[in-house]
Amino acid sequence: MKQTTLLISLFILFVQCSDEQRQELLLQHYYAFFQDVKIATMEHKNLWDKDLYGPILLVDPQTRKVYSNMSDSEGVLKRSGSIYEGILPIHINISDTEIYWNGRIWAMLTLPLDLFKKERIDLAAHELFHSNYHLFNDIPPDFANYHLIEKEARIYMRLELSALNKTLNSKSEKDLHHHLTNALIFRKYRHSLYPNSDFSENMLELGEGLAQYTGLIISGRNKNQMKKCLINRNNYCSRSSSFVRTFAYYTIPSYGFLLYNKDKKWNKKITEKSDLTEYIIRTFNIEFPTNLKGTVERISNEYGGEKIIRQELKKENLMIVSYENIKHTYIEEPHFEIYFERMNFGRDMEGIFPFVNIGTFYNKIRITDYWGILTVESGALICLNWRKVALTMPLRKDGNLISGNGWTLKLEDGYSIEMDEFSGNIFLDKEDKNHIPFILNVLPIIDHDEIEKLKGIDFYTIISITVLLDSSKVIINTDSLELILKMR
Repeated sequence: MKQTTLLISLFILFVQCSDEQRQELLLQHYYAFFQDVKIATMEHKNLWDKDLYGPILLVDPQTRKVYSNMSDSEGVLKRSGSIYEGILPIHINISDTEIYWNGRIWAMLTLPLDLFKKERIDLAAHELFHSNYHLFNDIPPDFANYHLIEKEARIYMRLELSALNKTLNSKSEKDLHHHLTNALIFRKYRHSLYPNSDFSENMLELGEGLAQYTGLIISGRNKNQMKKCLINRNNYCSRSSSFVRTFAYYTIPSYGFLLYNKDKKWNKKITEKSDLTEYIIRTFNIEFPTNLKGTVERISNEYGGEKIIRQELKKENLMIVSYENIKHTYIEEPHFEIYFERMNFGRDMEGIFPFVNIGTFYNKIRITDYWGILTVESGALICLNWRKVALTMPLRKDGNLISGNGWTLKLEDGYSIEMDEFSGNIFLDKEDKNHIPFILNVLPIIDHDEIEKLKGIDFYTIISITVLLDSSKVIINTDSLELILKMR
């Protein structure tokens, strides 16, 4: 109550100030935030045997104005009192993430900051974990778990979260062990239904789950506050529309809290090769029944199984309708297709819906490429091979600004929109045909001798890409537009 009253008083004071005074108050507020994070990370440096504090960018997504605790190597950020200010370049996507920019790896946070101190520190510590990514630098940063769009997978994820909440609320060791065992039974059964899902879920939990656990511990909450926070977050996750990229933000903090109560140093035993599920099973001496399916059917109602199943059946029917609508709008009907050249994107973590045979639908996404900046607020489909994005048809064009239903495209010079007479689709046309970096032919390089034969050719560019877990190099020859792919 006291904190709420203080916040209201500060807001009234802020409104009554002049523009100059408001700016000064903002600078003081952001400096105080940086100091809070610095103190919190220092107090918890034993968590990873490292003080995670480092470069932080606070970015206003409306103005792209940025506030930081450190300078950059290019002098974009200028000293303003005790902190730094500047404007973030237009090609950089804004989100809560880690980013390499102007000589530093930054923890980027979007403004406004949360009203509550512990939530602010929680988020900052999460992103600072990522900006110290060498701790787990072999983990792919965007590992997909597309099986979690399926009805059965969602049911057993929600049952696991429900069992985790009962575990967190347990009053005795016996109850804790009972509910934790059941949570892991739901997890094991889900993995048995979807081959390799144990691996893909583990990868995201190592990358995002540990970061979220780090934020929880560094936030300054006491144990009761942590428990309440975890239960509330798990309930929120269970109601969310997509688990594909979000579940790890909830599962590992909960399991991590339970592990923390047994061994405060448990996380230091984890490496990028660890299997977190197996680690939890060993630590709590969990034993599984031989008949997982029968056990799941018997225990599910203890965790609201009937209600969850009804809800997920209804959601599945809605997803079938959504699939048909998306396929009709973005594939069958005339639409706007943009091929990627060197794409970078930011997206809404919760609005991700993968569909078999057509690609992944994103509710919100921002893509930057050589051709310009695409901002989508209400839907776009990225095709299966990640070569292009499909949008609804353009409705308006004002110079280089093109817009449609829920999207805008700020087009760079040298590009125009054209219509394919056969399909009726709109596409981007590039004036300089000699620099179209599309794939026309793939020639595998077998050995070093074949590479030697290529010496003297005038290459256009070298681009780094990732194919699953294998890094590759792509070399494009502007004369023949042949793409030569060499796997590492």
